[in-house]
Amino acid sequence: MPLFSFPPQMLRPDAERLELVQPRLIRLLYLVLGAVLLVVLVRAMEGFSWLSFMFALVIGLAVLQEDRWSFDMRKREIRRRSGFIFFHRSWALDLSELTSVELLGDASQLSSDDPQYRALAGTGKGRSALGLVLADGRNLTLSVLPAARKEALAERGKAIAELCGLPYVES
Repeated sequence: MPLFSFPPQMLRPDAERLELVQPRLIRLLYLVLGAVLLVVLVRAMEGFSWLSFMFALVIGLAVLQEDRWSFDMRKREIRRRSGFIFFHRSWALDLSELTSVELLGDASQLSSDDPQYRALAGTGKGRSALGLVLADGRNLTLSVLPAARKEALAERGKAIAELCGLPYVES
């Protein structure tokens, strides 16, 4: 099982909401690795320098990065939010635009009309993808992980399908 491939963390703030977020373990990993590398860099350069400052800034931004999918039954919407604290991008879809939740056993089957397709370039065999099928036939990918993590994606997919009252499909 790949060492650094964590499925999105599933949160249930209440009975009518479900969120998929970047796992806290990833943030902790960024923070610990960043701190270790910063200490090594400061020692190698015999003091704090501009390079050390820039490195600390980049690690800080990585720790503060947000990647969230929210499924809200009260608002009848799915919201995607990604970015850095105040500099984030957010958009929403009405639940009526969805037809099903789909788990692809082979992520190389991802459709090129998927908005996430470019960001996920290079994914292929040996990887599974969890996504939403829209009423117009397009797909929207939520997460891509190694096939060894397929069950974790299935668990999240089934929870989303149940909450939204949609069919869950594995292919």
